[in-house]
Amino acid sequence: MSLRIHRMLSIPGRRLYSQQHIPPRNWQLAGHVPPTSLLFDDDAAPVIDLSEDEPPSPPNKCPAVAPTPEQWRRHREQIKKTFPDGWNPTRKVSRDAMDGLRSLHAFDKDTFSCAVLADKFKISPEAVRRILRSKWEPSREKRGRLAERERRSREEWIAKRRQEEKDRAAQILSEARQDDNPRPHSRSSRVKPRTSSSSSDVYPSRRAKFKILCDIFRLVRGIYLHDPIVCANAKVDKRRLTCHC
Repeated sequence: MSLRIHRMLSIPGRRLYSQQHIPPRNWQLAGHVPPTSLLFDDDAAPVIDLSEDEPPSPPNKCPAVAPTPEQWRRHREQIKKTFPDGWNPTRKVSRDAMDGLRSLHAFDKDTFSCAVLADKFKISPEAVRRILRSKWEPSREKRGRLAERERRSREEWIAKRRQEEKDRAAQILSEARQDDNPRPHSRSSRVKPRTSSSSSDVYPSRRAKFKILCDIFRLVRGIYLHDPIVCANAKVDKRRLTCHC
């Protein structure tokens, strides 16, 4: 057992949790004397400037040099005068919020005063006083109808947004498919060349082309063989010979 432990400890590169794993640092600087710092050098200059030689980098945005225009200054003063607390518009309070407001005020009137409730619910103190003075509460049936209407309106709004997202996604997908696979041009959209004569004369059918070529071949063959019968039988229309086939 002791031999096994000795072998484990003698293995190079073996790491143990009980040892400190810091690599040895031997920079071989024992025979070299470190240079004297300028701060402790008596022969150096009495005043040492430790500032940077290069100037500091300029800021990204230069501050405004010209004063604020008169119309902007008057507008800013009027806004501060009209809204001393900043932009804090009045808000509508739901029926559940009204019930919670009444419950908080009934729980502790000193802690949840009108000013505190107006500040927390973002409404005017007069609205808080009117809510606390009002004793009307809807019946259980009407409360259920109101809750059902709110739930239905919320579900309709969510369904509408989902449908809009689906339509937008389908439109984007169709546009991507059209870009990947362009539609071939239809026959009606092809540009037709301008013709001075009828289409039957300018664009003969394949059979007419073949017949013209056969007549020309027979005529050339008869001329080459000096066969008057072939030349007489080869009926070639000058109009068909001059057509663009």
